[in-house]
Amino acid sequence: RARSFDFMRYGSGNAEVDFDGETYTFDPDGPGPFNSFQVDNPDFNFKSLRGTVVLRWEYHPGSVLYFVWTQNRADYANPGDLSFGRDLGNLVRAPGDNIFMLKATYRFTL
Repeated sequence: RARSFDFMRYGSGNAEVDFDGETYTFDPDGPGPFNSFQVDNPDFNFKSLRGTVVLRWEYHPGSVLYFVWTQNRADYANPGDLSFGRDLGNLVRAPGDNIFMLKATYRFTL
């Protein structure tokens, strides 16, 4: 009910909740006129590892060469179940995205 603290508790009274392992199905009034609706399982286990290395070389006073390497790894395995050792191992073995960048600057003297 709007502007009140009267809440509908699913799973009690006529309200029903069903879980099939992947999706929750809610029916607010059982056999009544309101339609049921579904919600995906909110459990997750997202792991991400990101690293960046920057090498800087000043080959001439005021002139610099930069080399940058960035790597990103992500793993979604075993949602809702945290095991640090297993999850870290899966993350290290996950395929990574490597990005390489090179930048050179040169200072002209006038």
